Amino acid sequence: MGDYFKPLRRKLGVATLAIACVLMGGWVRSLETADHFCRLKRKSYTELVSTGGVIVWRELTLMKKETETSLGHPPNGYSQSKSWGVQVFPDNTEHKGWDKESDFQLAGFIFLTATAKWNDIQMAIWVIPYWSIVIPLTLISFWLLLSKPRKSTSKKITEPIPTEGT
Repeated sequence: MGDYFKPLRRKLGVATLAIACVLMGGWVRSLETADHFCRLKRKSYTELVSTGGVIVWRELTLMKKETETSLGHPPNGYSQSKSWGVQVFPDNTEHKGWDKESDFQLAGFIFLTATAKWNDIQMAIWVIPYWSIVIPLTLISFWLLLSKPRKSTSKKITEPIPTEGT
C-alpha cells in the first residue's frame, strides 16, 4: 500500500479530492446558511457570498469622487444568515434602477456589470455554481487516483560490454 502513493499523481489526486470534499461541504451548507465575507473601503464594497448552491462575488464602486455617499452595506468581516438563494442585485431591487452594461447568463453562471440610475454606483457581479467546481475536481482526482502509470518504453542495451584483458 505504501507504493501506491509514491507517484506524485496520486498525492495530487488525494489533495484534489480533499479540496473537492471541502467545497462539497460548502455547497451543502449554502443550501441552508448564507455566509457573507465583506470588505468595505472608502469608495467600494466587495462581498463574497456562499448561498443557494452558488458563490456570488459582488463589487460596488462609487464613481463620483466628490460624493461621500454611503453604500449602505455591513462593515468588513464575516456574517451569516438564512440562505436566501441567488440574489444578484443588492437590496432586492432586481434590475429596477440599474442600466446593464454587460450580461451573460448560462447554466447557473451569471456575469454582469451595471450602473445605478439614481447614483453613480458601478456594480460587477459573478455568480458561479458550486457544481461547476466540485464535479470537475472530483473527476480529475478519480483520474489521478485510479489510472495506472504507463510502462517505461525505453529500450534496454543488448550489446555486450567488452571487458578489459580479453
